[in-house]
Amino acid sequence: FCLWIPKAMREKLAMLRRFKNAWMFAGRGISTDSLQIKRRYELDGFCFPLEFFPEQLFRHEFLPRYEVFRSKCMQQQKWSDYRFKSHLFLPWLHDMLVKNDRLKDAARALLATDDVVIWSTDWCVKPRSSQHHFTWHQDSTYSKFGADGTTLWLAFSHVRRTSGPLLFRRSSHLLGQLQHMESEDESNLLAFGQYIPEFPDPEHKPADYAHCTDGSTNWTSMEIVPAELQPGQASAHNFLTIHSSAANSDDADRVGLAVRIVRASAGIGRNDRVTHLCGSASAFEIEAPPTTEFGSRELREWELSMEREKQMYFADHERSNYK
Repeated sequence: FCLWIPKAMREKLAMLRRFKNAWMFAGRGISTDSLQIKRRYELDGFCFPLEFFPEQLFRHEFLPRYEVFRSKCMQQQKWSDYRFKSHLFLPWLHDMLVKNDRLKDAARALLATDDVVIWSTDWCVKPRSSQHHFTWHQDSTYSKFGADGTTLWLAFSHVRRTSGPLLFRRSSHLLGQLQHMESEDESNLLAFGQYIPEFPDPEHKPADYAHCTDGSTNWTSMEIVPAELQPGQASAHNFLTIHSSAANSDDADRVGLAVRIVRASAGIGRNDRVTHLCGSASAFEIEAPPTTEFGSRELREWELSMEREKQMYFADHERSNYK
C-alpha cells in the first residue's frame, strides 16, 4: 500500500517540522549557525559546506595519516575490508570525530536530538583518472534507518567538479524510500551496484520496503547540485536523499570519509554496534574507543562490529562483502 501525499502538503509538513525543531532546540546549546544548517537540510535534503576543520590542519596532519593507512591497506590487500569502520582501530581518526565540538553541534541540529551515535564510517576513494563511480541511490535502502540517519561526507582532498563530487537531487528526500535495482557493474563502488531506475518495475520492489513510493514524481527532473569541497569541509545529506557521484577525471585521488550518524533512539530492535558521539545511547551496544593503532583488542572490536553490520546490510543476499 502506497500513500501519496501531494507536493504542496509535503512542503507544508516540512515547514511545520522546521518550526517545531527550531523551537525545541532554542536555548539548548545549539548555535545559530547550526539552526541555519538545519533549515537548509530539511528543505533541500542536504547542506554544505560545513566547516569542521581548518584546511591547513587537514593537509598537513590528517591527510598524511590517511596516506599511511591507505598504503598499509593496499600492501596487505585489505582495503575493501579496512575502509569500513576504521575509526575503531585508528585512534587519531576516532578522536578527530568524537572530540570535534563543531561536528557534534551539527549532528544534534541535523537530527533534532541530543542523542547521536556514529553507526559506521567508510572511506570513499576514487583513484585518479579511474572509472569508479556511485550511481543514483539512497543510503536508507540497505541500512534501513530512513530519515533517522544522516551522512556527513568529510573531504580529505580538494573535491572539484572534475574529481567526481557528490551530486544531490534537491528535495528528493521528501519522496520517501524509492525502489532500487541491483547490477553487476564492478566499476560501481556500491556494494550491490544498486541504482534507482528511472521507470520503476512494480514486480521487483523490495519485499521489506512495502512503503516504497512508485516514483511517479519523476525524481530525474529534480535539480542536481554538486558539492565541491575543500579539505576539512563536509557536506551533510539525509539517508533518503537521492545522490550519486561520477568518475574522477583529475590527476589526483578523490578522498572522502563518509560518517554515518543516526539518532540513538533508532537502535531499538537492532543488533548493530555503534560509536557514541553525544548524549545518551542506551538503545545500541556501544563500541570501545581505540588506544592502539591496529591493536589486537581494537581489531577484535572491529571484527565484531563488522560482523553485526553485515548481518543487517547483506540480509537476504549471497554477497557478504563490501567493495
